[in-house]
Parts: sequence; structure tokens; C-alpha cells
Amino acid sequence: MAIVVNKKVAKKNQKSSIKTFDEHLKILELSYDQFLSMHKKDQLHDECYLDYSEESLKDIDKLLLSKYKFYKSEGLEFSDYTVFFHSLYIIKVFEKNHECGVMSFDNYKLKYVWRNMEIFPHTWCINKAKYGGKADNIYFKYHECIKTK
Repeated sequence: MAIVVNKKVAKKNQKSSIKTFDEHLKILELSYDQFLSMHKKDQLHDECYLDYSEESLKDIDKLLLSKYKFYKSEGLEFSDYTVFFHSLYIIKVFEKNHECGVMSFDNYKLKYVWRNMEIFPHTWCINKAKYGGKADNIYFKYHECIKTK
């Protein structure tokens, strides 16, 4: 799996520091769009199609498991940031299929408050990609949240 880097954004960040929240958001949106474009049908991963459906969370599970296998086989050190966009995608699935919640950062962790529940999709993704366990099934965790009211 290749990561596409927006060179214009990278150069801008090297020359000057980002000063406003809007600038952060714009860069995040550009990067997120690149993440999604990597996983459109008939591109890098034919078996993974991210269309914001609840079923597409099974594909997120596949992508995270492939990250786990890659890091393990290559003996590379895992970085929590490599799965950040996967967690944003999960939040978008909540919002596209149900009502919106509130996203924030709590002690450097992405927190999402939805239906008065604190949800940590970034932690879900980290655990799946870092340890590869069946207990860290994103699709299952999502459905456990939507069943709870």
C-alpha cells in the first residue's frame, strides 16, 4: 500500500508554520481526500471499496490487518499516525448513516462523542493495526455502539 504525499502541502509546511485551525483543517481535508482516492474501486485495492456504508467498515478491518502484517513482516516500528485517516473514516460512517457527533482531541487521542458516548476510533484502529487481533474488529465495535442508546 503506497501513501501519496501532497508535495505542495509538504513544501508549505517546511517553509512556514501553520498558524490557524482553518489551515490545519484544509491540510487535513486534502490528505483525507488522498486517503480515500487510494481506496476507490479499480485502483490499488480492488477488494476494498470505501463508500461510507456500514459494510465498508469490514474493508477498514482488512486494510488495518494488512498494515499489521506488513509492519510485522518488515520488522518496522509502528506509528499511531499511520492509521489516523482510518479513524476519521469511521467517524464519517457514523455521520453518514446516523446523526453527527462531536470530535475532539483528549490527551493526544482522537475522541468522538456520539449519542452521549465517548468513542475512540483512533484507538480501535491502532489496536487492530498494531496487534492484529480478532477482538479489535472495527465492524463489530461500530455495531456495538449503534445498538447502545
